[in-house]
Amino acid sequence: MSGPSIRNPAEQSLASLDLNLLVSLHALIEEVSVTRAARRVGVSQPAMSHALRRVRDLFGDEIIVRRGNVSELTSRAQSLIAPLRDILLKTEQLVRGVTFDPATDGRTVTVALTSSSIRVLGNRLLQTVHAQAPNMHLRFRIARADIDEMFTTDGVDVALMPRAVPTRHPRELLYEDGWVVIAGRDDVTEQNVVEVLRTRPHVLFDTGAASYVYDIMQAHGIHVDVAATVTDSMMLADLVAGGPFVAVHLAQVVRALPASSELWSVPLPFPTGATGMDMVWSPWVSDDAFTQWFRGVLRSCAP
Repeated sequence: MSGPSIRNPAEQSLASLDLNLLVSLHALIEEVSVTRAARRVGVSQPAMSHALRRVRDLFGDEIIVRRGNVSELTSRAQSLIAPLRDILLKTEQLVRGVTFDPATDGRTVTVALTSSSIRVLGNRLLQTVHAQAPNMHLRFRIARADIDEMFTTDGVDVALMPRAVPTRHPRELLYEDGWVVIAGRDDVTEQNVVEVLRTRPHVLFDTGAASYVYDIMQAHGIHVDVAATVTDSMMLADLVAGGPFVAVHLAQVVRALPASSELWSVPLPFPTGATGMDMVWSPWVSDDAFTQWFRGVLRSCAP
C-alpha cells in the first residue's frame, strides 16, 4: 500500500485557489469599478462585489479604495497589473492550446508614447491594428520618465521612447529623427537661420529631450529670448504658427503636421548627435509570437 502523497506548500495553496478569482481581479484592476468589472466579465454586480471581498481576503489587501468620490487602486493592486495579464494569457494558451493569431486575438495592448510620436504614427497604428486584429483593443498612454512604473502600474506592453531618455531596459530603433527650426514667417532660410535664432523670440519645450538642443545652441554662442515655455511639445507649432516666434522641433513631427499650418522650417544648423524613437518592451511580455507581430506593425507605421 502506498503512503499518502506529500504536496509542497505552493501546491497546497494553489489547490485551494479558484482561478475565476484571477479573472475577476483582472477586470477589477483594469476597470477600477465593481459595476464595470461585472459588466465586462458578464456577472451581476453583487457577484462581483462578492468576488472583490474574496480577492481582498486572498491578498490581504483592499485592492480598490475610495478617495473622496474617486476609486483608486492600492499600490499592491498596481503591482499586480503586468504579472496578472501575463499569467492569464499563458493560462488561456495552455488550456485552449492556441497560438497567437491577430485575426482572432482579443487582448488589450497598452502603448506608451509621447504626444509627438502619436502625431507621427498614432493614426496609422490604430488603423493597421484595427485592420489586422479587429478584436484587439489599443490603450494609448503618454510616456513618463519612470519606465519601470509604466510597465508595472500601467501595464504598458511597449514604450516608444526618445533616444535621449535613458533606460536600463533593452531598446531598439523604431525610426530616425532630427531637429528643425520652425517659424511663423516664410523669411527663414538655411542662410539666415542662425540670425533668426538669435533675434526672434522663442517658444521653448522646457522638459524632456528637447532641452539639450538649447544647450548645444548656447555652446555655439546663441543666447535666446524665451517668450513662452510649454510642457507639451505639440503646443509648439500652434503657438509659433503665423507669428514672429520660432521654436526647435522634431523633423518627423513637423512633416506630419497639416499642410495648412502657417509654419516654415529649416534644419537646425548644428550637430546634435543621434536622434530617434526607440521601442522598449516590457519584461512582462513573454508572448514571442505577439511581440514579433506587433513589432512588425510598429515598423510598418513608422516614417
